[in-house]
Amino acid sequence: MEGGTQVSIEQRRVTEYVLRIADQAGYRAALIEAADGTVTPWPRFAQTVRAAARGLRRRGLTPDDTVGVLVRDAARHAVAVHTIREAGAIPVPIRLEPGALEPGADGTADIAAQLKACGARLMITVDELAELASQAADRSWVRQVLAFGESAEAIGATPFSSLLEVARHGQAAGNGADATSPRSAELVPADALELAAIDPGGLSARLTSRDVVVAGPPCGSGPAYTALLDFALMSGSTVVAASARDIAPAVRRYRGTAAIVCRGVEVPVIPAARVFLVD
Repeated sequence: MEGGTQVSIEQRRVTEYVLRIADQAGYRAALIEAADGTVTPWPRFAQTVRAAARGLRRRGLTPDDTVGVLVRDAARHAVAVHTIREAGAIPVPIRLEPGALEPGADGTADIAAQLKACGARLMITVDELAELASQAADRSWVRQVLAFGESAEAIGATPFSSLLEVARHGQAAGNGADATSPRSAELVPADALELAAIDPGGLSARLTSRDVVVAGPPCGSGPAYTALLDFALMSGSTVVAASARDIAPAVRRYRGTAAIVCRGVEVPVIPAARVFLVD
């Protein structure tokens, strides 16, 4: 448990750093969804994360609780992970094995096993996976499933948007930072966070706020994928979430300068040194 606590502290420091960047980044894009062109500016990203974190705490999430994350794009992955950390809990990416959604396939057993292995009591997913997630939750210790998307409630999950409702003290949950959030604190160098152990290939030294990082769906090692997104956001880069088959078109459309993809996905329009592979 001591090692897990140390990891959670380091992860929270990453989120604190990212939110400080958001507070000073102006109205640039933090996240872009290539599928429909939705843009999330840095201020809105920070507001969403902080408000949703308050919502999780109101729902009983306590420090060092574990939350499973099962989503299908980089944008929602980033929002879910940083919300969980800002709430003081530990996000654990859940793998969706190939073929899990095929007709007749039973993907619930593997997901339930992952949820039980990490001791998750809550899960964040997306509406198109909500039914599968709920079935897996029933076979694990998860007591609540939250889902991004308009149809989440109809499928039996709690809409993620419900976390953004007006707080009990009357302030709109989406406006402004928590009183305890270090909005005015100066940025510290990323290497001061002592996160070299989770820095795949020194990504933090290779990206800047001028970079556009096209990221494929969560794949391979969950911690490695999360760390790559972390360092992209810590560098102030814009992250473009794209499906695996739309990586190359997204790179061309948004003038991507780097990419995060699962091994085997080719990105010919970016120099190989700036294509970060997740095994």
